Amino acid sequence: LKGDSDYPDFAPAVSVPHKCGSMASTAALRKAAVCLASKETVKTNLLPYDPSQRLAEENGLTASGPPGWERCWILKYGGSSVGQRLPRVCESIFEHVIAGVEKGQEPARVAVVVSAMGKTTDMLLDAAQAAHEGKMEAAQTIVARIRELVVNNARETLAHFKVPEKVVEPAVQKTSAIVDELLAGLGDFLKGVSLLRDLSPRTLDAILSNGERISAAIVAGVLAVLVENKCAFNGHTNQVVVKPLCVEATEFMVTDDNFGQANVDFERTQESLYELAASWPDGTLPVFTGFIGRSTAGSITTLGRNGSDYSAALIGSALRAEQVIINTDVPGVFTADPRLVPDAFPVPQMSYSEAVELSIYGSKIFHPKTMMPLMRCGVPMVIRSTSDAPGAPSTTISESGKVEVMMEAPKAPEPARRMLRSPSIFFPARAKALYRSITQPKQTEETPSSRASADTRAADADVGAVCVASLEDLSFITVREEVGGGTSDAAGCALRALEKAGLPIIWSDQRVGTDASILVRLSDRVAVAEALQKGFAEHRLVELSATEPVSLVSLVPKQNASRVIASARFFTALARANVKVHRVVCGASTSSISCLIDSQETSLAVRSVHNAFNFAPKVVSLFVLAGNGSTSRCLMEELRRWSSLRRVQNVDIRVCAVLTWNGPICLPGAPDWGNEEVPLVPEGMCLDTIVEKMDGAVKGPELGARDLYNLVKAKVLPALRRLPTPVLVDCSRLDIECATPADSTAIVGCYLECLNHGIRIAVSNSATLHCFASGLRSLGTLPSRPEDKVDGEESGLSILQRRRGFLRYDSAVAAGLPLLEAIRDQVDAGRSVRAVSGSMSATIGIILDQMSRCGVSLREAAEAAHSLGITEPRIASDLSGEDVAEKLRVVAFALGVDLPDSQLTLTPLIPSSAFPSGDAGAKLERNLAALEEFDRREGFAQRAAEAFRAGRRWRYMATLELNDGNTASATIGLEEVSEDHFAFSLRGQQIACALWEEVGQCRDEASGPSLVLRGQGAGKAAGTGVLSDVVRLVAV
Repeated sequence: LKGDSDYPDFAPAVSVPHKCGSMASTAALRKAAVCLASKETVKTNLLPYDPSQRLAEENGLTASGPPGWERCWILKYGGSSVGQRLPRVCESIFEHVIAGVEKGQEPARVAVVVSAMGKTTDMLLDAAQAAHEGKMEAAQTIVARIRELVVNNARETLAHFKVPEKVVEPAVQKTSAIVDELLAGLGDFLKGVSLLRDLSPRTLDAILSNGERISAAIVAGVLAVLVENKCAFNGHTNQVVVKPLCVEATEFMVTDDNFGQANVDFERTQESLYELAASWPDGTLPVFTGFIGRSTAGSITTLGRNGSDYSAALIGSALRAEQVIINTDVPGVFTADPRLVPDAFPVPQMSYSEAVELSIYGSKIFHPKTMMPLMRCGVPMVIRSTSDAPGAPSTTISESGKVEVMMEAPKAPEPARRMLRSPSIFFPARAKALYRSITQPKQTEETPSSRASADTRAADADVGAVCVASLEDLSFITVREEVGGGTSDAAGCALRALEKAGLPIIWSDQRVGTDASILVRLSDRVAVAEALQKGFAEHRLVELSATEPVSLVSLVPKQNASRVIASARFFTALARANVKVHRVVCGASTSSISCLIDSQETSLAVRSVHNAFNFAPKVVSLFVLAGNGSTSRCLMEELRRWSSLRRVQNVDIRVCAVLTWNGPICLPGAPDWGNEEVPLVPEGMCLDTIVEKMDGAVKGPELGARDLYNLVKAKVLPALRRLPTPVLVDCSRLDIECATPADSTAIVGCYLECLNHGIRIAVSNSATLHCFASGLRSLGTLPSRPEDKVDGEESGLSILQRRRGFLRYDSAVAAGLPLLEAIRDQVDAGRSVRAVSGSMSATIGIILDQMSRCGVSLREAAEAAHSLGITEPRIASDLSGEDVAEKLRVVAFALGVDLPDSQLTLTPLIPSSAFPSGDAGAKLERNLAALEEFDRREGFAQRAAEAFRAGRRWRYMATLELNDGNTASATIGLEEVSEDHFAFSLRGQQIACALWEEVGQCRDEASGPSLVLRGQGAGKAAGTGVLSDVVRLVAV
């Protein structure tokens, strides 16, 4: 870069040869120049002071709590806990008091923070609104309901602990008097609102504060009665000696007068709380009101969303607590939303920064402001379930993401180890090596295999993720101003307009001076558009558009994770799932990785990223269209074998429902298929029971293909799409000659509905796949050639393109032989595949082998094949060669060429004239009789046996050759081959396929193919092929 004015730092001349088309991009040149100049990218603090040190100094933080509170735990209980499970809340408080004493150190003091009971806050809002509208009677009714709720809650809790009746009533009366006193003040406020028809934020805060005030009074009163009467809990005698005390936060929580969202003065709050705590006698168990405070002017204020959690964090920080324990409905922060990822699990530890990132990008468990006081003082937060005992699995949030266990967990069996999963874990050899490396002791001598295992584990540690979060129902707005339109700060102008209108935004960026993007809630989009139009009234906009609905999907990696590897795996997971990314979202923080996607892809995207990063076994939910053939039975046998390898493979495959042509296979107590939506069996059906019911099923009237696929689309897919990694396995055996256009349309509708909602499909029958392709062509949504791709609305083709990799049909061609996979590998390796030849019909293969090797008649050989359950519904379809023709069409599709009927020469093994004329659905006995007559007339079996004795073999061969352009030609017919032929040694149900690099080589027995595949073509191999397709599908 010689004399480049844009890069004055790079003065030393670097001679770089320039050749058009072979040089790297400008970005690459910049990178090379930076490397040559030996400059490293570093992050530098540009402030004249250390922000963290200055913050500590300004806040005047002390190292410990007030006298007597050097060790303390803060317990916070939410509204659902104190409203619906108050007995369990009391037990939990006593358990923590005991755990604090049994630790063997200085006893830990316990303080409690409570929210309003149940829906009390919502009821108070309703009462305030009713009073504002002048409906005082309705407001009074709501107040009466609140009184009844809280008093009954106290009475039922005391009864739960078997408090003597003579004690209960006086205690309830005392509690009722406290509640009545608080409600009397509430009534005065409501009367004032009703008279003045004015509901100011200040008045509303005073009204809402009564929820927490009543709740704290009830909890403190009940605890006092239980302690006084030494009531037993969990089968143990209550030896707790504490003095419960109701403490209203208005006594110490100092805020400003920003009613509804008050800001806390931490220094003054800390000073007030220190003085208050010093006045409490030993053994005091304070029960604080959450959510509320008092302004410097003396008015009651509320702290906004998650106000009680925020109160607990402030109190814990002020008292320098060892931990703040948030007791809620879930046992911690989950790796993803369990509604989107049913196999999500709680994260044991996370850092403050990880928690803040997670709360910003979608987690509703805590608010970012809750973490701020804890971060300043280094107080850990524990999120746990109210139902669990102290020390049970939970999520601990601390500075480093790790914290010393402060409470011993109950003794429990050691859980089974869970194996880390990497993208290549589906390969058994590597899976076994990785499993051994985790479960066996470390080797003292390093070997290549041990180094490889260590590298694998290190890589997984580098990309470790905390959680995957999502924000849904968003609108992505683009603002573009005409160049020279009067401003070069489109983003600044847009943000000022939205700030003036009081509209919140989630994220914004500016690509160039005249181009900006803004992410807002979908519900705010109309107001945002109006505000932007006003803000740019004096400028000329060339674009103001909204892409919606979109979702923001975010990954929060571990604090020490490699951002490069984490980003690569994050976007690779989305790419493999064919999730369209509208925009990569970046903020000031480097912790999270986020992007915008279509809202309908949210579930699929979150599941895909979760599977790529976390350690839980991947759950796969199968819905099997079993038909009435043997493939589905063989699949069940293969799944039995798979279940024994589940721990090694780290994939849990569950059969959630099975449907045959005669109807569903239901377990005892399974839901009725007459319902509008079929609730599947998420935990999986018993495979033994499925096989037993399939073998013992009474053949009844069969559903037509149209009715079958319409039933699946309407009643199965809505439930299936909500299960983890859903897969439709289509083992149905469709008769192509009997299929109607309506059948094809039903198959297309069912398959596209699956693909559109992220349901993977494995197809094991070539005729079904041909009906699907034919249906798409008839609807005008599938071109005859891959080059004819067109852009447009969400047609069938666009869905297929968007979900490429979600439809596999390898088993439809060659059962368990990986023919299509071999073709893909050959092409990827740079080797051409110009011809494919093979004996692809296991049914015809066993018939020819029986006649040749065993000397039986054509009828007897056909009966033997039918008894094995490997024939098509009409045996004439097998013998006509149509099944083989369908398989060749699938191979042609895999090669990216078209096989028109005019280029297909098909010679049936048995001519159609041999069967009863005009009787397409002839009964088996009539077909067998026709075969017997044909054999007697033509000497078919005799000629096959003679060829065998002469050292030749009859093989029904199919050959596909690529022409110039995008078409192919094919021939199918009976051939007599010598021992040099690749298909000569086949026996029974075996099939063979070969790949050739040049056209014409397949007709020369002296020319060897580039690759030959041999193996079973039906029976167990068919089940193996279907399972292989499923495993490859779920790896996406």
